[in-house]
Amino acid sequence: MNRDAEYSASDDALDDAIREAMRVDADEHQLAHLEHYWRVQSQRERWRRKFRRAMASAAAAIAFVAAVVLVWHRDKERESAQVIQGSPRKLVDSDSAKRPLADDTKSIAPPPSVGRPPTAYERFVFVARAGVEVHPRLSAAKINDAIQRVASNADADPAQVLDASSLKRADAEMLLLRRLPSAPADQQHAILRLLVECGSPRSAPALARLARNESLRIEALTTLEQIVGIDGLAQTIANSSDANVRSALLLRLLTADSQAGLLGYLSLVRNDATRAEALSVAKNAPHIPVAELIALLDHGEEPVRVAAALTLGHVNGPETTRLLIARVTEQPANSPEAWIALMACRGEMTRDFLDYATHRPQLLGHYNNARVRWGQMIP
Repeated sequence: MNRDAEYSASDDALDDAIREAMRVDADEHQLAHLEHYWRVQSQRERWRRKFRRAMASAAAAIAFVAAVVLVWHRDKERESAQVIQGSPRKLVDSDSAKRPLADDTKSIAPPPSVGRPPTAYERFVFVARAGVEVHPRLSAAKINDAIQRVASNADADPAQVLDASSLKRADAEMLLLRRLPSAPADQQHAILRLLVECGSPRSAPALARLARNESLRIEALTTLEQIVGIDGLAQTIANSSDANVRSALLLRLLTADSQAGLLGYLSLVRNDATRAEALSVAKNAPHIPVAELIALLDHGEEPVRVAAALTLGHVNGPETTRLLIARVTEQPANSPEAWIALMACRGEMTRDFLDYATHRPQLLGHYNNARVRWGQMIP
């Protein structure tokens, strides 16, 4: 019994260690490989525990018999000891030879070597999939039925379909992400609709990869936005390696008609690694929220004000220049970032106004301060 408690405590410690490792991605072949490994390991562990209990009873019986034999047959003491020592080895050999493997191991790759401890990756996959793989065929059938129902009926409510499947949301998400890359186009649309209801931030990498397909880009990024929120897209941009996907996400942030989206966009303007790409998207965007950007020149945080000024100066254009000139003329002392934006603007209207400012005492001081600050910002 002490040994059983020891194993239970060890299992609890292993579970705690496993949950700390749950940040790893997997592919289908690796998962199948690990599933088989853990299935065989679990079955062997159950046999070992039964064997230990049987051995404890057998040892007690053998000890009793040995004591009787020792009293009546002292001359056979050595033979009795050999029987006691040899019996466990024979039982172990017999158990290993007769115990069958799981029925479905024929179609799965051989397991990793049993002698080594599992890696953090293997622990994560085993625990993360434990709920789904109790009945893998039943779970697969349920998610397939949910996908078919949504794919065949545009009016189907994905939330109700998932509720009817009786799958946990986390399990449904994992199964859907597994199916997403290789599913037919109509099923991919259905999977995206279902992910809106059960997706979590761990769906973001798969959706960003799917967005590389131009025909699915808008729908994939819309699904991503519904899962992580408009303010969560900035993190996805920083982690994406595809330029087209990053540009699409930047444009979505810039034109989202949301201050959260605009602030997310400006956070990428402030980042040295993404500034050039973010400003290029703004320059080529069909519509820029100029009025909203000018309003952010009054934001409480200076980095936000400066990023808005850089964006306005890069976008340039007559309308932007006119609004900036109006701002610095009406509030010359309270518009340091607006002056910086004008410094970044180009065109005849900008040159004429800055020349005008050098001849107006009420503007000249602010203009000179802006020139110094702009010179410090530009390498």
